[in-house]
Amino acid sequence: MTPLKKFSRTLLLASFLASSILNANGAPSASTMPNIIPAPHEWTASSGHFDITSASLICPAEQLALLKPIMEQFSHDLVSVGAVASQLPIGKKSAVIAFAIKPADGKSNPEQYTLTIKPNRIVASAPTATGLFYATQSLLQLAMQSPRIPCGTMADYPDYRKRALMLDVGRKFFPYETLKDYIRTMGFLKMNELHLHISDNSFGAETYPGFRIECDTLPELTNKDGFYTKTQIRELQAFAQLRGIGYHPRDRCARPRLLLHPPPPRPAPPQARRLLSGCQQSRNRRTHENDFR
Repeated sequence: MTPLKKFSRTLLLASFLASSILNANGAPSASTMPNIIPAPHEWTASSGHFDITSASLICPAEQLALLKPIMEQFSHDLVSVGAVASQLPIGKKSAVIAFAIKPADGKSNPEQYTLTIKPNRIVASAPTATGLFYATQSLLQLAMQSPRIPCGTMADYPDYRKRALMLDVGRKFFPYETLKDYIRTMGFLKMNELHLHISDNSFGAETYPGFRIECDTLPELTNKDGFYTKTQIRELQAFAQLRGIGYHPRDRCARPRLLLHPPPPRPAPPQARRLLSGCQQSRNRRTHENDFR
């Protein structure tokens, strides 16, 4: 079972079982608010269903370079959760899902999207590529319930500008593939910021300061029990960006402490002492400024 399929089944099972949104033939009822997490802001139902198993994906030719990665990821996700047997083709057929970026006025939320679902066509529009990705995740959740998507019009946007997750990989190392699973989960839930504490000071008797990115200048800074290569960090950034997620590494000046108090102890080079001195001076300035706020 793929990570996305395993997660999504666990997350949505209770919600699907607790709601009475399925009619006699197993397709979601078009008259009911779609069972999507987070719930959409607006839904206007109409009659009929769209069969996603026979669909293809299209977009304006001038937007293909920007939207093709999103369409390909959507098609891959549909296969991953078992909604379709094979990836949907990109090209015009009788039943299509059309994606398009449409400029909005200055008051519009850049992450909003609109879905217009008809028996032979779905139109997903948004002012940004991120909004269109969120539209695919709503369609993905509907397709997980049934390949027959209820017809209607959906408009949605986030209530909060920041929807973040923080992972302290400095103290507790997370394998690279686990981080990607978290990013998949965040995209599925339309979260938009990932904060990674790549270094942090130790706490307790069983832990020690950690710095989790390879460093060519001072290789002794990097923890040998678990770290990410520079290539992996770049790949994570691109992996998150496709899903509308900003990647924010955080450094709490634990790097020099790794050299001054490493496991096991070792001599600290002059560079580490200079780094520690600079961090301490910066911290003292912030403390002094806070006294006058």
